[in-house]
Amino acid sequence: MYPECFQATEHLKKKKCKCTQCKKRSNFEQLLRTASAKTHFTFNNKLDIQHNGVGMGAPLAPIIAEVFMANLETTLMNQLNDVGVCE
Repeated sequence: MYPECFQATEHLKKKKCKCTQCKKRSNFEQLLRTASAKTHFTFNNKLDIQHNGVGMGAPLAPIIAEVFMANLETTLMNQLNDVGVCE
């Protein structure tokens, strides 16, 4: 799994968020893997494959970015609070 997707699913696991529409959490994880694996795009009239992460402009990109940033913010704020930088 790509780092962005892994962190997104780890964030959901820590927060104990449950999707009421999914039968199993593994279904959601598999959907993320499928949506972010080997995305096709065109550049200079040439079809290419992006092997790493979600393509820019993909519908899933803002959602994964939001979850990633929320996880990063939570992690950093906890660390900054621990060393006394933030209160």
